[in-house]
Amino acid sequence: MSTENTDPTARPEVHADAHGLSVAATATLDWAVAQLGADPADTLTEAWEDPAYLLIAGSARAPSAIGLPSTGAWPSGYWILDRTSPAAFAADLADQARASGTETIWDEVSGPGFLDDPRRVSHLELGVPIELVTAFGSTDGTDDDEPDIVGRYRIRPGHYLVAETIGRAGTRVALHGFWAVPTEVTLEALADIEGFDAWTVEADCSTCHRSWSAFYGSDRFVPQPGVPALEWHYRDATGHEDNTVDCPAIRCSGRVAFTI
Repeated sequence: MSTENTDPTARPEVHADAHGLSVAATATLDWAVAQLGADPADTLTEAWEDPAYLLIAGSARAPSAIGLPSTGAWPSGYWILDRTSPAAFAADLADQARASGTETIWDEVSGPGFLDDPRRVSHLELGVPIELVTAFGSTDGTDDDEPDIVGRYRIRPGHYLVAETIGRAGTRVALHGFWAVPTEVTLEALADIEGFDAWTVEADCSTCHRSWSAFYGSDRFVPQPGVPALEWHYRDATGHEDNTVDCPAIRCSGRVAFTI
């Protein structure tokens, strides 16, 4: 039976099986926003994930000036917002006279740690309230192309964290969520959250009380300072069960659990 913790505010667990060790990137993002005391910005997340066009009332520009077919001017006076990245989204809002800006805080195309996916965390600042709508319809430029509005979202001004996961090839980006924060979050604030970088995994046996550490995605575990134990490699571990393995220490029948 799995003992995986599904509490999004809990410290991320280390998944340990016959294939290796890994930490869910999404769990580290949930852990970070919980430690920062951030509040879920559900309305903004829902608007971003709505499958329809995301629109804002705005001035028209020639659609030929838009590099992506999913963005540009709607004939009836709405503007299709670009959701390919937080930066593109903020740039579109700024173009439509909605004061906004964004900055990438944490970005890892690939990392030396134990994460299952790289992550990107950005800061989005909205200087004014905005009202977004989602709609289906044609954008072929005819005058009677009124959008079929299916959703309305009122977004408060303020500071937001945007969390994303990135495919290993760097081509697949998935939104994990938006969170409201009282002020801008810095790289240092994220780095100071214990376990967020997922670069170190600790291994502890509750029977013999020996402990080891592995670093930067390596499966080589070395004894922690002052611990009378030999180093070992995770690939040699046996007895995988419930994210634990047999203790590698000679004459110990205990189980080793892993934490970051």
